[in-house]
Amino acid sequence: MSDPFFDACEVHFAFLKSDYGCKGASKQRHSWGERFSTQNKTTGVVVTLENRGLIVLVQLARLMKGEIVMPVGEIRPDTELFTFDLDDLVFLKGGRPGPSPKGENVLLNAVLGQAYNLKTYAGEVLAGNFQVFADLDKVVKQRAKEMAFQKWGAQAEKFGWKR
Repeated sequence: MSDPFFDACEVHFAFLKSDYGCKGASKQRHSWGERFSTQNKTTGVVVTLENRGLIVLVQLARLMKGEIVMPVGEIRPDTELFTFDLDDLVFLKGGRPGPSPKGENVLLNAVLGQAYNLKTYAGEVLAGNFQVFADLDKVVKQRAKEMAFQKWGAQAEKFGWKR
């Protein structure tokens, strides 16, 4: 049975196979959406469709023992992160995430936009160079710190955050 999201991922992320040696695409359906993932020897790519709002997200992962490690729970200052959002990488490199897709081909346009950003901004990560992850770690942890103080107030200091 054909699935528009998985079909679009197979077509528009095909460069991951030909250019970066990715293999073994995984397709998962969940109550909240769908997830397409693939990996090469060093790097994992996870493409997620969230049903609510038809949001398509891409995450890049440094593989740990050959596996994609997704973050679980709230991030603390000492959390070791292996997976980062493509949108943060695009922002860090001075690009701009594309506008929210509209019109009759919203899903296809969202997948196309993310495939373009992956191809344009993530080449070194896809090739196994994770130097940019140190900068992404700072971006993510600054956002986590802000969210922790917003959620917990002064109690966030108990989780290791400092004002």
